[in-house]
Amino acid sequence: MSAWSSPWSWAAGAAMPGSAPTTPRLAAGSTSTPPTPMSRAAATSVPAAPRISKPAAPMPCSTAAWACSWANGSRSSQDPRPRSHYVAKALGHWTMPSPHHTAPLHLFPIPSRDPPQDLVNSTGTTIPIASQRLALLRAMELSRAVEERLRSLYRQGSVVGGVYLGIGQEALSAAATLARQPGDIYAPLIRDSAGRLAAGEAIEDVFRCYLGRRTGHMRGRDGNVHRGDLEAGVLPMVSHLGAMLAVVSGGLLARRLRGEPETAVGIASLGDGGMATGAAHEALNAAAVLRLPLVLVVANNGWSYSTPNEQSFACADLVDRAAGYGVAGHRCDGTDPDDCLQTLERAISAARAGGGVQLVVAKLLRCSGHGEHDDARYIPEAMRAAYADPVEVARQRLCDEGLIDSAGLTALQAELGAAVDAALAVVEAEPEADPAQEDWAVRSGRSAPGPTRPTLSAPAPTSYGKAISLALAHSLAEQPELFIYGQDVGGDFGGAFKITKGLAEAFPGRVINAPISEDAIAGIGIGAGLHGAHAVLEYQFADFSTIAFNQLVNQAGTTFWRTGRTCPLTVRLPCGGTPGAGPFHSQMPEAWFSHHPGLMVVAPGTVADAYGMLRQALRRLDPVIYCEHKLLYERLRDETFDPAAEQIPLERAVIRRPGRDCTLVAWSAMLHDALAAAGLLAEREGLEVEVLDLRCLRPLDLDAVVASVSRTGRLVVASEDFPFSGIAAELCAQVAEAAFTWLDAPPRRISAADVPVPYHPALWAATRPGPQSIAAAVRQTVSF
Repeated sequence: MSAWSSPWSWAAGAAMPGSAPTTPRLAAGSTSTPPTPMSRAAATSVPAAPRISKPAAPMPCSTAAWACSWANGSRSSQDPRPRSHYVAKALGHWTMPSPHHTAPLHLFPIPSRDPPQDLVNSTGTTIPIASQRLALLRAMELSRAVEERLRSLYRQGSVVGGVYLGIGQEALSAAATLARQPGDIYAPLIRDSAGRLAAGEAIEDVFRCYLGRRTGHMRGRDGNVHRGDLEAGVLPMVSHLGAMLAVVSGGLLARRLRGEPETAVGIASLGDGGMATGAAHEALNAAAVLRLPLVLVVANNGWSYSTPNEQSFACADLVDRAAGYGVAGHRCDGTDPDDCLQTLERAISAARAGGGVQLVVAKLLRCSGHGEHDDARYIPEAMRAAYADPVEVARQRLCDEGLIDSAGLTALQAELGAAVDAALAVVEAEPEADPAQEDWAVRSGRSAPGPTRPTLSAPAPTSYGKAISLALAHSLAEQPELFIYGQDVGGDFGGAFKITKGLAEAFPGRVINAPISEDAIAGIGIGAGLHGAHAVLEYQFADFSTIAFNQLVNQAGTTFWRTGRTCPLTVRLPCGGTPGAGPFHSQMPEAWFSHHPGLMVVAPGTVADAYGMLRQALRRLDPVIYCEHKLLYERLRDETFDPAAEQIPLERAVIRRPGRDCTLVAWSAMLHDALAAAGLLAEREGLEVEVLDLRCLRPLDLDAVVASVSRTGRLVVASEDFPFSGIAAELCAQVAEAAFTWLDAPPRRISAADVPVPYHPALWAATRPGPQSIAAAVRQTVSF
């Protein structure tokens, strides 16, 4: 044990800048409620272990260790008062120094309790607590060994990115996954190395991700803590705190929709900092509404990076929030391995038995900086001294109780150390990520199989909005994995624009109302896609999708790139300006999402495309942003629409009017203004303008545009979006690069005015391109 260094990277007991020179003490009235222990005298079923000579391991929290030792000697076996009473008496009263006065911080002593009894899970199976405690010790020791090696690699400069350790939080993390069963979904967070390893993660995979090896799950495309193994039920996390909670919920919902027994649970990790995010609030509320078997494990280590608790939230204890969400709450001492085991088993069993969402909040301490680049000198010395190291607690307690002896502990550490050395040696010999070996694929480009020419009918004439409704109905009938999730889509209401009206009755349980939680809606859709379902998300207005940008771009848009796993998801965005809608119900989201390479963005402009492109999107195995223009819902009708007609491939642009004098590119509602402009120019000036419907904005069908420009020699792009950094600007730039020798004039774009969308109809009309202004732009280009 002498080879093990203190989890603190500085000398124990050193004075820290800004630390108060007071003696630390536990605050009275701790809200922790551990199970009532047996007295040692009454615990006849657990034989007393002979006191052994324990290995000389360093004790990072020496003040607390002394206090606990003093408490043990001062308390008789008949004393009803808990040991924490004596530890508090030894340590004195202490509150965290802060410029803002708030409630005192609750701290835990080094736990010392009688051996816990065996656990009984939700199926009635007795779990021998001795074997679980030894398994927990093993997981914690392995995590400590791996993380100490990662720390060394970082200091040697072998790790390209950051290193983020969970030292001091191992008991909570590992206990959560030791209570898992096959089929459970686990979303670890930044400090869950112990939980990942307890869940079966190979040591080699830890080093592969940190060292950027091509053999790792991420293949060097992502690294460090973002790794995951979906086959093993472990989700790859993103850096944005709170985001994974909705993804776990989506996986659970997908299983419910398939009719699977709800015996599997989801376990999501979060910290006290993450609990301040809107994503966590939205997801927790949505999971509670759906009564999903979700366990949220919150590690309150006192610090959101360098921000203390009292500057992050005002409630006395984060577990108090459970009542507000209508879920069960559990307090846990994160420094006490036995309390972690029992509390997590109790919470997970409750969720597995149909008890809905369970919120577990543990208090502990992060015994390192935020990352290895951070020395954490903002944490007062008194606070560090008042917390226990759970690994040391487990070592000491299991030795005291005879479950392991000094020789066994030394052998265990030697075995795990050798395993770490061997794994690292394997990985160091493996190839690093190599640009020459990359395929650079950001989307799978694959679709689920389906009927090629279905026998379907549609009313005549069919409106643009009705075509979307028909596509949803026909696809729901053919694809059992589909479901619709969004605000007001269920019941008899049918969404803000009545597109889903009647579908909830026709497809019971598959058209689901969501809270006003755009981020959670996206996250749940993503989680469902990762677990075999395909969510059709509806936002009332495209403008509101900005709230879900993190999930749609950083999560859905990167999943295939990072993991090689597909994430089928269709996001319906009612977009575009209408008179009186104003700046918050009129925006075109096309450029926002097209900027990201992992997303496909489509914008149908005809009735046939509204149907056909949505049908194809619903079979895609990649995320698709489907932009449907509100102005077309009822105004655009087609007498000849046939849903059984052959569909144009999703990525292909289409010539709507042939011509020779200029190429005019448009999409969505602007397509009809472009066609009207071409008609005016042909009638009045004899110009033959080729109108190309771009249809798919990401990826761009650049070949079709260049082919047209090679015939006409000119390009005008009409867009309803803002001019700066829009699709029109991008298309002009790409054509200038790819077709410069064919151009007889500079490419020209005509877009909406560079101002927010106005409310008044006259102002709105003045800012939006129309047939006359588009015709003028073409005329100027032709006469160049």
